[in-house]
Amino acid sequence: MLPAGQTVIGLAEADLTADGRPDYVVALRAAAEDARKTSSDPAPARTLLVLVATADGGFVIAGRNTRVIFKADEGGQCDPFLDGEQGLVAKGAYFTVQNGVACGQHWTDYITFRYDRTRRAFLFHKRVIEAWELNTDDTPDADALRLSEHKEIKADPRKPIALSAYTPAP
Repeated sequence: MLPAGQTVIGLAEADLTADGRPDYVVALRAAAEDARKTSSDPAPARTLLVLVATADGGFVIAGRNTRVIFKADEGGQCDPFLDGEQGLVAKGAYFTVQNGVACGQHWTDYITFRYDRTRRAFLFHKRVIEAWELNTDDTPDADALRLSEHKEIKADPRKPIALSAYTPAP
């Protein structure tokens, strides 16, 4: 079921479709991604798959996207997916792709999708972008960083965007 030449770099489990069976959100990378670290070639896209359990005990690919898991070279000196928090989180009908870095720059970019039972599809729900900068406050109890940006982009319920069609805007 997994594409040839791909390896798993993240996994989250939840009953996304509320049918009593576990579903999986899977993050994949090309096996050749490591080889590119020694060259100046751009990093290949990473794949997100949503595997939904079927009544017969199997799984079907219910969603796919190659843009929501940031590439290895899209985080500056750090890998924005592997060096961040958990990578993938799922609960109930929702799952979130957690991209972020905390080496040099400090930022997070969380993209959440939800299962819509009426449409029987995974749809964009919300994107939360945050960035931090060094805190110039020199008091002894001051935090080292302070929030410099917080932006929430919520889905327009009148214009649903399927997981497969979603592209994060820069």
